[in-house]
Amino acid sequence: MLKKIEESIRYVNKQSRFLNGKRSRFNKKIKLCYSKNTKIALSWSGGKDSYLLLQKAIENGFKIKFLFNLIDKEKKISITPPYNKELMVLQSKALGLPLRQIDLSGNPRGKFKEFVVSVKNQGIDTLGMGYIGLKGQREFVQDTAIEAKIDVFEPLCSIDQKELLKEVIKHKIKPLIISVDYKKMSKMWLGKVVNNNFLNYLDKIKNVSYCGERGEFQTLVVDAPFFKKKIIMENYTPVKVDDHYYLYVNKAKLIEKPCRRTYILHLDGPCNQRCLFCMKSDDIENKPKKSYDSVIEEIQKAASSGYAIIDFYGGEPTTYLFLKDIICFANKLGLEATLATNAIMFSSKDYTKDFFNAVNLMGIRVSLHSYNPKIHDKITQIQGSWEKTIKGIRNILKFNKRLSVNIVITSLNYNQLPEITEFVHSLGVKGIKFSGLYSVGRILKNKDLCVDHSLFMPYLKKALKLSKKLNFFLIEIEKMPKEILKDNIFKNVRYIEDL
Repeated sequence: MLKKIEESIRYVNKQSRFLNGKRSRFNKKIKLCYSKNTKIALSWSGGKDSYLLLQKAIENGFKIKFLFNLIDKEKKISITPPYNKELMVLQSKALGLPLRQIDLSGNPRGKFKEFVVSVKNQGIDTLGMGYIGLKGQREFVQDTAIEAKIDVFEPLCSIDQKELLKEVIKHKIKPLIISVDYKKMSKMWLGKVVNNNFLNYLDKIKNVSYCGERGEFQTLVVDAPFFKKKIIMENYTPVKVDDHYYLYVNKAKLIEKPCRRTYILHLDGPCNQRCLFCMKSDDIENKPKKSYDSVIEEIQKAASSGYAIIDFYGGEPTTYLFLKDIICFANKLGLEATLATNAIMFSSKDYTKDFFNAVNLMGIRVSLHSYNPKIHDKITQIQGSWEKTIKGIRNILKFNKRLSVNIVITSLNYNQLPEITEFVHSLGVKGIKFSGLYSVGRILKNKDLCVDHSLFMPYLKKALKLSKKLNFFLIEIEKMPKEILKDNIFKNVRYIEDL
């Protein structure tokens, strides 16, 4: 068994060189395509670079039709890197995306060209590639794409490798190190997950490629934010082949991810809007802002109580003087942070730049109540608030793509939900939430804003259908009766339980 594994790994390394090839004789350049809702097929080798490619494709609004992995059916393996090909199937199931395994046995370059032509013939406009430093492979793919008249999305090529590795760690991607060149780095990292300790170790090695582009190491992503389930290894074999140690996985399976609890931290204090339905109006009007020390203490309690995420809520959090400091403190304790805001403060480019240069947010939610400025301003009771919120959204998106818009359903906008959805998408937003109303706070004085579920449900269903068609990465509903979930339209829609 061990001899067969060693033979397979050597075969993989040989086949990979066929795809890299020689320097291209063509000087043509393929365009980088970032079009919204463009159909794309993504290269998937299972490692950290593949996942970053997928994340950037989602952030740039591509519609992912399928993942493709290059295999050799005769050897029953993935060509790059040397995994049991079934691991790719587990990853595709974890992501909820179809996987096509492309057999290149016998003639790798010729068969890859045939595959690219078939992709174009299926009406797919773009090929997504996650290579970083493989110049020969990149040029071969570009030449092939030019012949097939298909665009190439290759977002990782121009990014510094150390910065890419930092991005992997920042986004809580969990790549398992499955091969190590023991002449270049310690074999102790075999089977470990890429993290800050690994990054610090690489800093101490001379002439290292931070993404393993010179064969220092290879990875397999076993968990990540877009994984609906995570992969665990049940049986694996450490194998020494030439200058490398490999973790050859014989058996693995998917398991449910543990519930990651969110702590809602209400900062209280003022708000720079006066929304007609505000649930927190009593606290805003009667409670002072929480002190810095009390907020720090609350964050510490959340971390020690096992919470994984902390959500900063108002009043309006951006009116809180120490907001950047408390978010940074939460990050240092290992908490991922999210923020609910009306984005008015973010209408300032300088404020937005300073804010995102200082903090790390897992996500940010912005309240938007209509595509019509008059309706939005009527709800917020602040003239010009719509214009500032839209400016804020645009500024935020330059720094954080994981922005979602929260639409509170009222009698003033319920019949506009599909149009609002389309408008939100046109701004470049990829997440959306639809919220019902509770009879608390200021809504008690504005009950005419309440609308029965039977009235808004047809419009909500149309909006949800459109959201899926437009490929939003996050679709949520809250403050609605759980019975509505029986309808198929709510499949793959996240239902937020009452807090």
